[in-house]
Order: sequence, then structure tokens, then C-alpha cells
Amino acid sequence: MTIRAYLRASTNKQDANRAEESLKDFVKQFGQKIDVFYRENESGTKLNRPQLNQLLADCDTDSQGNGDILLVEDIDRLTRLKPSEWEILDGRIKSKGVKLVIMSLPLSHEPLKTNIATHDDITRAVMKGMSDMMIQILATIARNDYDKRRYRQRQGIDKVLADPKTHRTKYKGKQANTKQYERILRLIDSHHTYKEIKETLNVSNDTIVNAKKWRNEQQASKDKDNQPLFEPSDLEQPKIKRRGRKPTL
Repeated sequence: MTIRAYLRASTNKQDANRAEESLKDFVKQFGQKIDVFYRENESGTKLNRPQLNQLLADCDTDSQGNGDILLVEDIDRLTRLKPSEWEILDGRIKSKGVKLVIMSLPLSHEPLKTNIATHDDITRAVMKGMSDMMIQILATIARNDYDKRRYRQRQGIDKVLADPKTHRTKYKGKQANTKQYERILRLIDSHHTYKEIKETLNVSNDTIVNAKKWRNEQQASKDKDNQPLFEPSDLEQPKIKRRGRKPTL
């Protein structure tokens, strides 16, 4: 039996290794140690995750038919999937004979206990059934929590957008990656082709187009700032038409 710990964070700005030490200390309580860690920065709403896929591919059963252990800190480290996608992942875990152990769920700790063989068949079946049921409930809660947070974020954005004054001061939307744009523009000015820029900087056609658009907007804004308050023609004295005397007859 191999204990495989799965560590996940949603973005590269978050630390996927945060829970490593607490998981090590946790399994020590049962006289066990973690054999291998799988780390990745991927959203829990994605079913297809490279390291999770690798973990399940590596899982096997021993000569006695005992499957490996998949260890996570909390259910939301494993899933924030939609119910239909969680059903797929749950099926993959069970098809490999993997035992899911969640540090925050005591009912799931049984596979780590060295004296588990002392339980009778009925006790093991009841405890496994209760653990499976709680895992299903927690998986649903993890997804609902994600959906609620997204909904509240959307409400906040919509409220800001509805007020033009607040919109201008508080909500600026996605900001341009100006450093990347500047690199793209330098290559454009050096007469490099789109293909060369894409291969060099690993960017898309849309990003190159956005960089050119950004420069045009910056230039237009600069020209507007430098525009005089009055046009030269506005400063010219108006021509006054003078009427001559009518000739006397």
C-alpha cells in the first residue's frame, strides 16, 4: 500500500506546498509516512489535471488486493467539480481500488490505522458507508461554495457597473500587460513577422493585435493632452466688412 498525497492550489500565485508539513505530521499519528507527493497549480473545477491524472495512473493494488491511499488536506483540494464531473472522478478513484483519506474528515482515516484488521466485517462496512456518504456531501458543499462566491463576485461587479461614477473610480476591468506589449512592439518595430513574435514570446495573434491597439490608444491620448485649448483659427481677429459710402448721383 502506497500513500500518495495530492497538493493543489488554484493559481501560480498560491503555494501548493502549504499543507505538506501538516500532512506529514498527520500520518505520523498512525505510524505511517507519505511515499510520494503530487503537486500542481490548477483549478479544482477542472476535471482534467495533469498531476491528479498521473497520481491515479500510478495507483495499484498489492498482492492482498489492497489499493493505494489518496491523501488530501480537505475535499476542496481534490474537487470543486460539477456533480456530473465529480461522479466521473469518483468513479475513476474507486475503479483503481484507491482509498480516499481526507485529513479534515475523521471517518475517512480508517485505512491509515494499523489495527483495522481487528474490525469485524459489519463494522468495516458501516464505517466505509458513512465515510463515502460524507465524502459525497462534502464534494457537493465544495462546489456550492465555489458557485456562491462566483455569484457574489458577479453581484458586486454588476452593482459597480450600474453606477457610472463608481465604475470609473473602482472598476477598471482586466488591466493590460504593458511590459509584454512593449516587448511585442519592439519586435514589430524591428520588422519581425507575427509568426516570429508568436514563437519568440509565446503569445497569440490577438495579443499582438491588442498591443498595437494599446499603442494607438496611448498615442491618441498623448496627442489629445498636447492639443491647444484653442485652434489657431480661433485666435484670429474676425474680419469686419466695412461698407463704403454710396456714390451720390
